[in-house]
Order: sequence, then C-alpha cells, then structure tokens
Amino acid sequence: MNRTAFAYQASHAATASPGQLVVMLYDGAQRFLEEAARAYRDGHAQAGDRAVVRAERVLLELMASLDLRYEVAGQLLALYRFMFQQLADARRLKDAQTLDRVRGWLGELRDAWAQAERQSRAGGAVS
Repeated sequence: MNRTAFAYQASHAATASPGQLVVMLYDGAQRFLEEAARAYRDGHAQAGDRAVVRAERVLLELMASLDLRYEVAGQLLALYRFMFQQLADARRLKDAQTLDRVRGWLGELRDAWAQAERQSRAGGAVS
C-alpha cells in the first residue's frame, strides 16, 4: 500500500464510529480471505498462508472487541471461534473452498453490521 493510501485509511479509521470500525474489520477479513483463496488456487501456499493469518488476526480483534455482558456477544464469540477453527483447518489443508465459505459468512455478518450502523446514524431503531 502506498503512503497516500495508508494515510487515507488511517485517517478514515481514526474518525470512524465503533460500528464503522467493525464493518472495516469485516471488509479486511473478506479481502484477506479472497487473497488467500486465490493464492491457494494458483499454487502459492506461502502467500495464501500469510493472508489467512491476517484474516485470523482480524477475527481475534473482533473477538476481543465483544462486550460479553450481552447475550448476542456470546453468540458472536461462538461464531468467531468456529470460523477461526475453520481458517486454521483451511490453512493446514490449503483449502480455498473453506476460505470461500468463511468469507461468505463474514459477508453476511458485515452486511448486518453495516445495516445496523446506517440505522443508528439515521436515528432509527435496528430491526
């Protein structure tokens, strides 16, 4: 990433709401998993492994950000742990198909968070 893009991204993250930061984390994880799946399919195991590790780090950050006083946080933690294990298995097996599946699950969660963030900014109730 060039300096200008990095500066823009850092500025965007610094001014983002907590909900927007979660959406950004999901976006990053999906991007890393797409990169990893492509690398595995192209026979570039080391590049795929590096990208999976980056996605795993995003999942760890998502887990760390949960407020476990709420029931939904416990449910998300269980999902994140399951996905983390799926990624570890996919990395061990160089399994692009599993990466695609996890990327899809993260996409669904990302869309739900994005919708909640939009409704929150609009002052409406989350449905």
